[in-house]
Amino acid sequence: MRAVEQCPRCGRAVGANAFCPHCGRYLAPLSWVATPPASVALPQPPRTARYLGPPRYRFIPRWGFPALPWSPPGPTSPPPRDALSAARATLGSLVPALWATATVATVAAGAELWRYVLLLASRSDALPSGLVAASDALVTSAGTVAPVLTVLAGVLLVVWSVRASRAAGEFAGVVPARSRRAIVAGWLVPVLNLSVPGSVLAEIEHAGLGRPAGQRPEPSGLLRACLHGMGWGVLPVHVATPHIDQGELVCFAPERFFSIELYWHSWNVAINTLEEFGIALRDAFAR
Repeated sequence: MRAVEQCPRCGRAVGANAFCPHCGRYLAPLSWVATPPASVALPQPPRTARYLGPPRYRFIPRWGFPALPWSPPGPTSPPPRDALSAARATLGSLVPALWATATVATVAAGAELWRYVLLLASRSDALPSGLVAASDALVTSAGTVAPVLTVLAGVLLVVWSVRASRAAGEFAGVVPARSRRAIVAGWLVPVLNLSVPGSVLAEIEHAGLGRPAGQRPEPSGLLRACLHGMGWGVLPVHVATPHIDQGELVCFAPERFFSIELYWHSWNVAINTLEEFGIALRDAFAR
């Protein structure tokens, strides 16, 4: 870099200054020198060693694979089944068992009816021994198989109700109101089996139809069966009363009823309004 003695813009003497004191132009000329970059060497691929044959050992190797045929890996343990899958699996065995029980029971009833017809026919004439033997064999076999299938179907029904109740609780996001022992006892213990199975099936139906969890379950299947005259059942008062008033149902045991304990839950905080509401609620239900 060299100094400029005269400003090229205004033509005045500037001395050795870098800027012109008169017009302010930058006066220090620069000489730019461009140099080419150093040559970049391309990376050379690594040289592979020439194949010299199989490896050689000074001694016989003492390692290797066992002299056994190859076998595929064993099956992994299946994941635990959820309540819905368990209920569906049980239902797959329950439905055929119920159909088989109904079929064998029908055959047993037909065998008894046939025996009664043979009894009437034997009043006036002797019956062939082969016909009597066939009737006895049919009555005996059907009378033996029917109870066995009935017990099997009953066990499957109880197991399915327990698993379906768990599945209904998981689907609705709530804890089931009854434990497994309570459901089993409700099916087996007399008097309890008049109300508990209907309530359990109503809860399962309530969750299966996708109804809100806060809505009270109603045994619609049992109600429809009673309305069609298929049998009798124990229904909640608020469900049966409208149909009794309309003459669609008849209460043949008005003196028999089942009371259920109700609980009022509130915060453990002393609030006068809340306490008054709780007292009024208890008094209303006590009537």
